[in-house]
Amino acid sequence: MPSSGSREGVHWAAMKTIEELEELNHQLQVELRKARAAQAQAEAANQNKSVFLANMSHEIRTPLNVIMGFSNLIVTAATEEEKRMYAEVLENNCSLLLQLINDILDLSKIESGTLTFAEEEMELNILLEELASAMRTRIVAEEVILNCVTFCSLFCRGGKKRLSQVLINLLTNAIKFTTKGSIRLGYEIHGKMLYFYVADTGCGFPESQKQKVFERFVRLDSAKPGTGLGLAICRTIVEKWGDVSG
Repeated sequence: MPSSGSREGVHWAAMKTIEELEELNHQLQVELRKARAAQAQAEAANQNKSVFLANMSHEIRTPLNVIMGFSNLIVTAATEEEKRMYAEVLENNCSLLLQLINDILDLSKIESGTLTFAEEEMELNILLEELASAMRTRIVAEEVILNCVTFCSLFCRGGKKRLSQVLINLLTNAIKFTTKGSIRLGYEIHGKMLYFYVADTGCGFPESQKQKVFERFVRLDSAKPGTGLGLAICRTIVEKWGDVSG
């Protein structure tokens, strides 16, 4: 007949085995949740890739078809006015295609983590004035004025190329959606921080769409030209720049 001590030993061993099984079951549940999350992420990535390829196929084909069609038409144009009209269409679609290619290249760099943020010395007011001057040539509406708001000479060190890229994208959008009034490019100084802005008197967008406009391929007005990538790239640049600066 076993002693009480041996019975306690069996009971303790049994309890230990149950605890081990419960712990093992918990670990298996955790690993299962991780596996399901990884599977969902992979499926989402494949879906995003499919959407991306479908969008790119459409966006690239559209200006190419226009370029090919009007390249043939311009040869048969009867008047100089007709030739100028066709030439403008060709130029606009070539610019759109070039912008699309640049956006895709930047998007590729962002995805692969190779987007660079080379710092250099720059005179901020000169940079903004140059950007404003270049962007004024893109304004078609006669009743729109682009003003550059600057202060006294200000030298700083930063990513000149990326800053220009963000501001050009914002100005492009402002020009696209402003048919009357003004567009302002400038910056404000708050302590040791510089806050850049582009303000306009354009149509704007609903408050509910504020976050959506920075998503990829989002175009609130499909009648306006564009790829739906510019603002998404701007957001990523600013976020990555913050990580780099931090």
